[in-house]
Amino acid sequence: MACGTLRDLSIKGIICALPDNKVDTTMHYNKFGKDTVDKVIESTGVKSTYRILKRQTASDLCYVAAEELLKRLGWERESIDVLIFVSHAPDYRRPGTSCVLQGRLGLGKECMALDIGLGCSGFVYGMSVMGSVMQNSDVKRGIMLTGDMSSIATDPATTSNMLFGDCGAAIALERESGSEDIHFLLKSDGTRYQSLLAVGGGYRHRENPNGYVYMDGNNVFSFSITDVVKTIKEFIQINRINIEDIDMLALHQANILIMKTIAKKCKVGVEKLPIVIDRYGNTVSSSIPLAIVDTLVNSSCKKEVYKIIASGYGLGLSWGVVNLTLKHNVEAGMLYTNYYWDDGHYEEK
Repeated sequence: MACGTLRDLSIKGIICALPDNKVDTTMHYNKFGKDTVDKVIESTGVKSTYRILKRQTASDLCYVAAEELLKRLGWERESIDVLIFVSHAPDYRRPGTSCVLQGRLGLGKECMALDIGLGCSGFVYGMSVMGSVMQNSDVKRGIMLTGDMSSIATDPATTSNMLFGDCGAAIALERESGSEDIHFLLKSDGTRYQSLLAVGGGYRHRENPNGYVYMDGNNVFSFSITDVVKTIKEFIQINRINIEDIDMLALHQANILIMKTIAKKCKVGVEKLPIVIDRYGNTVSSSIPLAIVDTLVNSSCKKEVYKIIASGYGLGLSWGVVNLTLKHNVEAGMLYTNYYWDDGHYEEK
């Protein structure tokens, strides 16, 4: 079982960066008709999204988030020993985008760089990988980046395209003796990989240029409210967590109905369920950090300590759960940017 405990590690900051391009869902009236769009808004809760600008990529959003995070923490770039980039939207087929970002951020050559090709479960998987590397090495500081640009990965001719927004997040971890334990539980089921699949763009079907994601909505919905719920309950039981002590159930922002159903089945009150999909859409690997940051930044009642259970679920199929403890002085913020990196290879069409 992929179940473990990470000790003496502390989250020092979470910064999210969104494209400076807000798109109200009602702007799709002309394309799909008012009745259809209104039904999508009602069923999913998505009223607006933030969408990648021309020439922007997920790595650009992550870069902006990481720069702000380093600035706020005052960390020397040479002190970062591991950089992990979690995304289904790399800049290139090769090399890994983590290496490119390591160079762009000016981190030291001793810094380990790693890509993780996961989407909606990426934050949870990424935390377990980052923590495991740090706990079993001399690494004292690390940065995990999550970023996707699913607004252009889904077919714009379909109504499902309206649901997706783009976001990049940077999460800083540091060794700190006495920190609350971080537990994780990870699962996958590759027999159902076709429930969420982009056939084109890889090497299996080289003749197919279509890289749009196909989704079997019924299967994904059923998976989310059964397998994911069972795993959250299993996680709580294994780690002897009192659900009443949890301040936040940070779920991947798939749609409002799925999230509320999971929370209800796990006996978590809606007041502990941060919902941001209505304003930002489904931001895939960054939806959990975005939900957490939105709560930390906008909450009218700040807490000294936030005890969080986070669960991500999606492509693979893959899913998992992790618990986090954030102190009141954790750096948290949200930025809007039109920045992009000109790598010298762009050709205007």
